[in-house]
Amino acid sequence: MSKAILITPLGERKEITPQNGTDFQLDEIYSHLSYDGPEVNTFELVHLHDGRYMLIDEEGKLKKEPVMNPIATAFYLQGRSLYSDVIVGNAIICDSTMVL
Repeated sequence: MSKAILITPLGERKEITPQNGTDFQLDEIYSHLSYDGPEVNTFELVHLHDGRYMLIDEEGKLKKEPVMNPIATAFYLQGRSLYSDVIVGNAIICDSTMVL
């Protein structure tokens, strides 16, 4: 069974698995991204350089007090030389097969 990693802005890393054992359902994604933070209503799928996906709050930077996620930002920036950005809030890193 594949596992994903939930990364919080405080640096906590937690292994998570889909409830059905194969792929995350929408309610699970929203729940994990809202974990210990503001509610998430829309998520964005970001392609990482190694073929995995990062799921983030699409409206994270618009929250009242967005909190940068330095570990998720470092994953995001790997392999990107011309574009820099930051990831805020919780992030899920998983195999592409875990998001259908």
